[in-house]
Amino acid sequence: MWVFCDYTRSVFKRFVGLPLVISLLLFLAFPALTVKAADPSSFELFWPVVAGKTVGDRFYSLKLFKEKIREVLIPSSLKKAEYNILLSEKRLVEAEKLLMIDENLKGAKETLEMAKIKRHKVFDLLQLAKKAELPGHSDVSSRFVGSLERQLTLVSIMEGKLSGDEKALVLPVAEDIKSLLSGL
Repeated sequence: MWVFCDYTRSVFKRFVGLPLVISLLLFLAFPALTVKAADPSSFELFWPVVAGKTVGDRFYSLKLFKEKIREVLIPSSLKKAEYNILLSEKRLVEAEKLLMIDENLKGAKETLEMAKIKRHKVFDLLQLAKKAELPGHSDVSSRFVGSLERQLTLVSIMEGKLSGDEKALVLPVAEDIKSLLSGL
């Protein structure tokens, strides 16, 4: 009798259990493949950068003052470029908050202009570092390219969600980023 039970279990495992497990795995795997990927958020693109204080907030000018002092104290042009990459990302995330959440068009325009200044400052610093053949130039340059690509992704997402004056404010940002990418 025990032999019959072992034989029955073996047959069940081979002809019923195994196909059941395989079909269950396939059933669970394929719906995951058909799910449409959502647009990445600014949190995912620029972690750990968050908007924090924005134009119009009480201590925003203190924040800008702190950033200027910090930049002055950085001795290396490549380190200044890295810091300005971070600041350009931060300004873009702030502009997203101002446009999408606060609906502050004037503040967003000012913030986007500051981001543009920071991006161009990085570009100029990298051009100087390239001419001076500073070691580590290519690492910072590739980091800048990655940052510009992520910024362009966020701007494209913002373009899709905005309309009217807000969208018109964001369109030149995409063109500026594309021109910087082509110049690198």
